[in-house]
Amino acid sequence: MFSERRSRKVVFAALGVVATFSCARSPAVAVERISVDAASLAATPSLGIGAAGFEQAVSRVLKQSGRFVSGAPPAGSDINRVQAEVTFARESRMRGEGHDRDRNRAEVGVALELVRLPDGDGSRAERTLAEGTGQHAVSGSDPDAHGAAFSAALEAALQDATQGLALQLDASGKPEAALIADLHASDARRRGYAIRVLAERRRPAALEPLLNDLTSANPDVVLRTIGALVALGDRRAVRSLIQRSEKRDATFMVQVAYALGTLGGDDAEAYLFAVAHGADDTDVRAAAHEAFEELRRKKLVAARP
Repeated sequence: MFSERRSRKVVFAALGVVATFSCARSPAVAVERISVDAASLAATPSLGIGAAGFEQAVSRVLKQSGRFVSGAPPAGSDINRVQAEVTFARESRMRGEGHDRDRNRAEVGVALELVRLPDGDGSRAERTLAEGTGQHAVSGSDPDAHGAAFSAALEAALQDATQGLALQLDASGKPEAALIADLHASDARRRGYAIRVLAERRRPAALEPLLNDLTSANPDVVLRTIGALVALGDRRAVRSLIQRSEKRDATFMVQVAYALGTLGGDDAEAYLFAVAHGADDTDVRAAAHEAFEELRRKKLVAARP
């Protein structure tokens, strides 16, 4: 459903395993419709759940969070829909001690995307994506034990993703002072969402945390960070992006090229020219050439009387 779209845009991801969570402060969001990706369920037969069962599980967890309710919103209000997808379902060996040694566990990943249609206008859809993971020990070798473990892991993954949606909704409604306070939160997701909302609002406080995130070992975090830097629009990020592009893979280089093409400046233009004519990878050269030409076009437009 939206797997391909995630590779082409920056998304907020909710990672980690959460057993339970409590209601948050913001008012509940009315969800008019839940749609599920049947293809992702067909690709994960170990879950043993169909589209109807998955939809019911999503609806139940959303309601239990206290942040979402089912039903159409009042007339004239925004319409909210949720799209749900299973990203993986697998069984792995546990590496524990004592009772957990030599046991398997079920691991499940899900993605929930909240689609908000302002005033019901589908052409202005606002999307919020959260990913979640869950795991549960397999208590026996019979099929029922495996099924129970995967059901529990799915429940935990949905709880995790739902909490991610709630945290993002909270962050989007916070004033700048509260977001700056969240930069020091112990919860990594809360801190990450605060950084990205500040970036969307083009607040300088987001720059330093984002530059720090460029050094993350998680490639997804790095790619989302590049997108957030583009949203921030602060040219002070250009040199850091250039420095961190050395000896990186083609995917990273392509994203940096497009980011520099948006941020602009003399350093960005010089770097893109060099990469467009000297990079080994054809995709990297093409991206750098496209970004360079876009910068040149913008300069010509700006120079017109």
